[in-house]
Amino acid sequence: MVGIEDAKIPVAYAEISLNYSEPDRYYHTLDHHIRSILTEFDDVRHLALNHAAVEMAIWFHDVKKTEVESAIFAGQMMRSFGLNDSFQSYVARLVFATKHDRKLFDQDEQLIADLDLSGFGKSLEEFCADGEMIRKEYKNPDDFQEKRKRILFSFFHKKGFVYHTKYFKDRYEENAKANLKSLV
Repeated sequence: MVGIEDAKIPVAYAEISLNYSEPDRYYHTLDHHIRSILTEFDDVRHLALNHAAVEMAIWFHDVKKTEVESAIFAGQMMRSFGLNDSFQSYVARLVFATKHDRKLFDQDEQLIADLDLSGFGKSLEEFCADGEMIRKEYKNPDDFQEKRKRILFSFFHKKGFVYHTKYFKDRYEENAKANLKSLV
């Protein structure tokens, strides 16, 4: 994987797994969210400009509570792997794309943002179950409701769309909008 010594991979996986296994995680886990995104990525890997960076960003994008903390953690891990600075910076940019709060400029940023939100386009039952798991991750229910309102406002009033890439628009956009409208 991207020039990482084989001996370092199990150590890295253990560290990543430890973070995703924290007791207050229900949705943002390796077994649920990351596995789902990696499965989706298998179908769109060919669309990535730098598939290694996109895959690395998938593993790291929710490893900590915020994208900033996740990017810092990813940088520390990638430095320990001996990966070059430009690759580290690119992965950090992709992690920040999953914050969904800025214009995305390249295809990889758009792709990882779409991958991160692919669950919005699943069946209503899956979408609601995911929402319940995410709600459980918040200590304060008001924080969850506030974030949910910001997301809905962003998609319906600022952007007018959920997905950036043709693949995800064609596959999930209609269902995602219906699922999000069901929350209003």
